[in-house]
Amino acid sequence: MISPRLKYVPLSSIVVALVFAGVVSGATVTTAVAGVRTGIAPPALEWITVSGDTLSWAALRNDRPLVMVFWATWCRVCKKDWPKLQRIEARYRDTRNAPVWAAVAMENDASLVAKVALERGLPGTILDDRGEKNGKQLGIDFVPTVCILDSKGRVAYFGSPNLSRIDALLKQFTRTGKDPTP
Repeated sequence: MISPRLKYVPLSSIVVALVFAGVVSGATVTTAVAGVRTGIAPPALEWITVSGDTLSWAALRNDRPLVMVFWATWCRVCKKDWPKLQRIEARYRDTRNAPVWAAVAMENDASLVAKVALERGLPGTILDDRGEKNGKQLGIDFVPTVCILDSKGRVAYFGSPNLSRIDALLKQFTRTGKDPTP
């Protein structure tokens, strides 16, 4: 039987309590998800810029680490997280082995993506995953999602934006100039 006091607790309060208790977690995906696994190269994909150019993973990376942020114009969490990610990008912009950034919009309207990316000042190359073709192959079920490749093209991080973990990983990439991925 449900306690009379509990049936009036808002669902949002229960979710917040579960998050703080550690029952629900935004843990980073480190096992196989549709072919994405840390320590190995992601599936071969081609990316389309909002201006229509086609790029491979290697062309995007240019032998440097790559930070890809999958987002959507309608996503409130994305809008909230971008300023924090921009601060991380700025911190490592002029460092040795500085990461390349790409913002991958999970949208169907390239002009809207370009407009919102410009308004928000998103760093790096702006990509448009029309029909979410690449996102589906990578197993992306939610936005924002971050995928970081090391300078050799291996997945170093894949999951929700854990800002402290992303920052620590990029610090390791740029401080040593070496990849921490096994």
